[in-house]
Parts: sequence; C-alpha cells; structure tokens
Amino acid sequence: MRKSPLDALLPRSRRGILCVLLSGPAGGLHLSELARRLGVPPSSLQRELAGLCSAGILVSRRDGNRVTYAPDEDCPFLPELRGLIRKTAGLAEVQREALEPLRARIQVAFVYGSMARGAEASGSDVDLLVIGAVTPHEVSRALAASRSTLGREVNASMFTPEEFVQRVREKRAFPCHPLEGNKVFVLGTAHGLKFSRLA
Repeated sequence: MRKSPLDALLPRSRRGILCVLLSGPAGGLHLSELARRLGVPPSSLQRELAGLCSAGILVSRRDGNRVTYAPDEDCPFLPELRGLIRKTAGLAEVQREALEPLRARIQVAFVYGSMARGAEASGSDVDLLVIGAVTPHEVSRALAASRSTLGREVNASMFTPEEFVQRVREKRAFPCHPLEGNKVFVLGTAHGLKFSRLA
C-alpha cells in the first residue's frame, strides 16, 4: 500500500495525533480517549503532545485529573494544516486503510460534503461515495474501525460502475450533486472518476 505523503514530513505518532484531533470533535479529546483511538499507551503520546502545544498547534486544558487536547484555533496556519491533513493523513488515510481489503473491487471512493469542503461542524458526518463491485454490508463492516478513529459517523453510498454511469447520464441529483462539489479521494483519482462518467 502506498504510504501517506506526510510520512516524509511527520513521525507516525505526531501524524496520528493530528489526524484524530484535526478531523475529530471540536472540543478535543482526553488523553486516554486519544490514545484509545490511536491504539497506543497514553504515555507514548505525551512528548509529541507537549511539542505540538509548545508550537501553538494544540492547546491543553485540565479537567480534574484528565487533560484534554484540542486544535489551537489561534494558530495562524491551522486552516492550511487541516486541509493538508484532510487530503493526506486524515480522512483519506483512515478511510483508505479501512477499505484496503476491498481495494481490488473498488474503482473510485471519495469523501464529499462538508468534510471535503472543510466546513464541518462538531457533529458532522463523513459522506463517502464508493463505486465498485462491493455490497453495503461489506463496506459498512470495513468502515467500522474508521468510525471509531474519527469519532464521526460515516455515511457510505455504493454504486456499481454501471449504476453510477446510468445515474449520471440521467442527471439524477444523486450522485450528480456530490460530483459538482469538493472531493477528497480515498481510492482512485479524479481522472478515473472522469473516465467512469464517460464510459
């Protein structure tokens, strides 16, 4: 499987922290919950979290014996960092890893809607469109882990390539509406999607 482009820029643990916190709930997460989502001991994250806080990327606040970490909304490059994470190590990577067992039967998969536009709210779902020879049950089961990691519900819509082309030719609102907006590709590319529409 191809590595995330951020592998060359960020250590794995730092990338994981940013992926979860920049794509997750607006209020941030307790250290124990962050560690649970990443599947690591809390102690292994403390050095990276301290560094991200001192750099002004994250903020921490103490609530009794627990410490919560969240993005620092005053960070001047936070929007750009969110966009980079969203397109590489965030939404795309989490969903890509989840769908990897089905990769051979998926032609294109992309996130659309508020999460792709960068206009998500704390309760926003992840809208995912999948084109391939897969069933809703297979996709739902594969995405179970990504729901836990992101802390958001993932709404996946599936079409076979034939169904997708037919609906586009008929100019149906769905899937035509998602095609017109921002997309974050999980599997496949914009070129492959264009080819599918013209097939």
